[in-house]
Amino acid sequence: MIELKRLSKNYNNSKILNEISYIFPNTGLVAIVGESGCGKTTLLNCISLLTDYDGEIIIDGTNLKSIPKNEVDFYRLKHFGFVFQDFKLFEDQTVFNNVCFPLNCLSNFTNKFKENYNVARAFLDKVNYTYFKIDKTQ
Repeated sequence: MIELKRLSKNYNNSKILNEISYIFPNTGLVAIVGESGCGKTTLLNCISLLTDYDGEIIIDGTNLKSIPKNEVDFYRLKHFGFVFQDFKLFEDQTVFNNVCFPLNCLSNFTNKFKENYNVARAFLDKVNYTYFKIDKTQ
């Protein structure tokens, strides 16, 4: 569960988020909608610890401000997935390799590759990704 308590964010003396309090449901789909510039991305950046904020964000009982700074990147890697508007993909890699990248970051042991491979295939199967191999030598 994600709970926001008096969440605020300012940029350049402009209040983008103003003391938002909300409890997201445990299940289901939540859509965050609004006009351009209303704070949708800022809200997601706060929740995912990509930017600082005032107030509290509590995820599954953990107040995100209690996470030590040296553990924030690992927490984000383990608990969040991102699809950016401009994708932020490695252009010289395949779709499959881009999907595998965060999974491989969680474990740098080669014996985990097969497990990560199966997880990545399952993710791609959910979106009906077609697998094919291109031989660059031809």
